Amino acid sequence: MSEPTKAKPSKLLATLTNLVHSPAKLRALLTVLLLGGWYIGFATPRIEEIDTTSRQLGKERIRLELAKQVEQLRKQVARFQERIPATPDASEWMQYMLSGLRRFELKVSTLDTNSLKDAGPYKVVVMRLDVEGSFREVDRFLRWVETNQRLLRVDSLTLTPQKQGKETQDKMKATMVILGLT
Repeated sequence: MSEPTKAKPSKLLATLTNLVHSPAKLRALLTVLLLGGWYIGFATPRIEEIDTTSRQLGKERIRLELAKQVEQLRKQVARFQERIPATPDASEWMQYMLSGLRRFELKVSTLDTNSLKDAGPYKVVVMRLDVEGSFREVDRFLRWVETNQRLLRVDSLTLTPQKQGKETQDKMKATMVILGLT
């Protein structure tokens, strides 16, 4: 009879047997396996959570910056709120301008208001005003407009001297367009 054939151990089995008999190699293998298992089982999901949290933190920082800007804008609006009329009504603006004109020795020829118009990011009432009077009174009125409690701006101004005569000496006609912020 022939000799029983011995099965050759597989190469993997030989390597494992070699590792079991060498404690240093076994420790190294177990360390690599444990670290790999820890990384796959614990660290990888945490890294994904950290990335997600970092993205959310970035979005929240942007929101915080916007909230700070809104708060700053609200403070700016509060500073000027009393200088802007509560109702953007053209007739209310006309009454306000007439009450201001009564302080000066000016003859009002025309006071027209147009509907609200856009002036950049703001809405304004456009008022066309023709007055007659001395240069000094026109100057005083323009200073009142410039230093007014409300936010007014002279958009255009035309001064026309009156014909020279005894009654019209130092008299002029002023045509102006005044914008009032609403």
